Amino acid sequence: MFTLLLVIAQQPVPPPLDTPESRERLPVRIGGRIHADWTTAGGSALDAIGAARGEEVETGGEIRRARLRADWQLAEGLRFRADFDFARGDVRPREVALRWTPDPGAEWKLGFAKVPFGFERLISSNDFDLAEESVVEQAVPPGRRTGLFHTSWTEQWTASGSAYMVSDSRAQVEQGSWGAAARGVWRPWRDAEGSGLLHFGAELAWEDPDGSARFSADPGHHPLGDFLDSGKLATDAFGRYGVELAATFGPAFGLLEGFAAQPDDASGGSATVSGWTLSVGSYLTGESRAYDDAKASWARTIPLAPFDPSDPSSGPGAWELVARVGSFDLGDAAGAGEPASMEVYSVGTVWHWTAHRRWLFTLSRIDLDGFDDVYAATLRFVIDW
Repeated sequence: MFTLLLVIAQQPVPPPLDTPESRERLPVRIGGRIHADWTTAGGSALDAIGAARGEEVETGGEIRRARLRADWQLAEGLRFRADFDFARGDVRPREVALRWTPDPGAEWKLGFAKVPFGFERLISSNDFDLAEESVVEQAVPPGRRTGLFHTSWTEQWTASGSAYMVSDSRAQVEQGSWGAAARGVWRPWRDAEGSGLLHFGAELAWEDPDGSARFSADPGHHPLGDFLDSGKLATDAFGRYGVELAATFGPAFGLLEGFAAQPDDASGGSATVSGWTLSVGSYLTGESRAYDDAKASWARTIPLAPFDPSDPSSGPGAWELVARVGSFDLGDAAGAGEPASMEVYSVGTVWHWTAHRRWLFTLSRIDLDGFDDVYAATLRFVIDW
């Protein structure tokens, strides 16, 4: 698999398809992404973790994402997006929704899409700094839902609201339930050149499931599977909460987030699942971490001097270093004898050849409650168009 990817990576870099000129020419735009991973892991606890959950901890290569997307321009400001992933041997929708942009500072979505909740959750997987989201970001935010979503933004603030039915594969809630979420972000400072910014955010969601909810997370390396899993928790309506602090200053950037959820059972008892994540990073080649006002999260890195393997005179691309620590605790939601918490310490580097082609490496130490430390590494090649 990686031999093929190396051949693809060494081909001349094509011009990007998603440009103002292409948008004017094409009423239907086709795009997609391929994320190819190779993961290895070690530690005396691997076999014990596999035995405890009843399946072996797997490593090796996988196509993490293989997505195709089509955007239809139906009218001025109105389009329909269909985005599907084929990586797991089946077809999974990632977004199927009408998008209406009545003006440059507002957007409505109707259909299946991401709930605006959580800074890291709203980053495109093409633009991750490490192989996967932090453990708490995987477990607590609502993920994707079917409903109505609205976002408004200016240079100083972003506000989002949504109402939805549940249809999700992460932070699982029984199908047929309903929920609502809101997120507010304030940017009290940003420099005129766009290389500095301060971001404060908070969000909450309220969901009334048809019986149960589930909170699970892998340790930041997808083939290893979920190390922490609450199983199905019987619950009445419950809340999810989050706070965010992010900043960029020149080539440096950082993000701090905290989340909690409180599933309640019919007897009046409740459990709190919670966690936090802190990441810091910097570019070695002069870029600044790009930011998207509409999503209020990190955006695509565009190298100052793109690298082209077919051109000896091309630039070095963009080099990025990042470190992250994250923790998630199931508290009383953990089953008897099951691990209740996990901490993951990760470092990584990203080599952005262009805005649409890059290599990513992540190395982690994983501390799972009740087991010895596990170490894991993932190498990923990303191409999108």
